[in-house]
Amino acid sequence: MDHPGKAGAARIFNLGGDQPTPVRDMVALLAECLGKPAHISLSPLPKTDVLSTWASLDYVGEVLGWRPKTSLKDGLKIFATWFKEYHGSDGAFRKTR
Repeated sequence: MDHPGKAGAARIFNLGGDQPTPVRDMVALLAECLGKPAHISLSPLPKTDVLSTWASLDYVGEVLGWRPKTSLKDGLKIFATWFKEYHGSDGAFRKTR
């Protein structure tokens, strides 16, 4: 919980993009960036799941003046590059260093 007047109080910030992205679109983007096909297995939506959600950047913008500088697609490209360099271009998980 946020207590701005209390010394040493912690604040929690919700970071992300301010646009909703369907999971299917994100998976397709990630597959494209990795150069690998996505293998998708669909299951019924749990009754307790939400149909859509995304980050509101109002609070972090007010307090820290923060706005995202990297798009989802560019962030996934950066991640894919790191992943392939770290784990190998075949994407096989290896023992970490």
